[in-house]
Amino acid sequence: IHNKPTALWTNPKRYPQTHPPYPQTDTMAMDGVMYLPETAPRGSAIYFHGNTMNFYTGAARFLAPALTDLGLAFMAFNRRGHDILTTRNSREAEGGAFQTVAESIADNRYAAQWMHGQGFHHPVVIGHSYGGNVALAASVALAGQVRAVSIYETPLSWLPWWPGTTAGGASVSATAEDAAETFMKRLIGPDAWEALPARTKIERRREGPALQGELGALRGGAPWQPMDVRVPVTCAHGSKGSPHHREGMTWLSGQISDARLVCIEGAGHGAPNSHAADLAARLVVPQLDTTDGISTS
Repeated sequence: IHNKPTALWTNPKRYPQTHPPYPQTDTMAMDGVMYLPETAPRGSAIYFHGNTMNFYTGAARFLAPALTDLGLAFMAFNRRGHDILTTRNSREAEGGAFQTVAESIADNRYAAQWMHGQGFHHPVVIGHSYGGNVALAASVALAGQVRAVSIYETPLSWLPWWPGTTAGGASVSATAEDAAETFMKRLIGPDAWEALPARTKIERRREGPALQGELGALRGGAPWQPMDVRVPVTCAHGSKGSPHHREGMTWLSGQISDARLVCIEGAGHGAPNSHAADLAARLVVPQLDTTDGISTS
């Protein structure tokens, strides 16, 4: 069904009537959704969201129609602990939990295995912001199972020249109580933050410790090494992106052996939302022609 979820899989403890089989993990089943084009898919893609985001709204929602329009099967899922719009027992808001890169890679493995079971092999892995680091690390850990990686404005915050005044840097320096609010105000602007419903603000503020944990861990060292990335990589930034993001993607495209640099004209950090069709056409479709990252064994 074009631009509609054709297979919704969720934690069966919460939603026992949803579409089986569920991607099982070593803890809880994950929440996710698969989109299919109207015709036979020409390829497939998996999306890695950024810090404390989810597949319900934002980039994953906007990318879905753009990718299915181009003939791709597309899967978006929540890394465990990041389903911030849910509540447990209708009482406690949950999600935005701290997760190590290793745990994030494991989530990608579970999702890819589920996708493989549906007949979709060797996907292009898309990563936005922090999700780009997880995507690159996953390509190393899942050697031979990933066709290619496309990342957009991925922070390289362990580099000595990376500014400490970014949204992430300001959040790490803030108190745990103020970290998420600081991050969101820098990301969407103070006016947009003030316009959010009170409950949304409360839920976002609760993410502070987790957000600081993930961003702090990233500042401590790279979760992958350029020489270990053996798949084709597209590094992208927007023409309206922050200088450090533009410089970072330019630098990285020169460090990975098979990488290219793409600039999305008129886009800022939220390009997966505002320029989804451009990202699909320029970051994903060209990767379908490569087999460099696919094992022939």
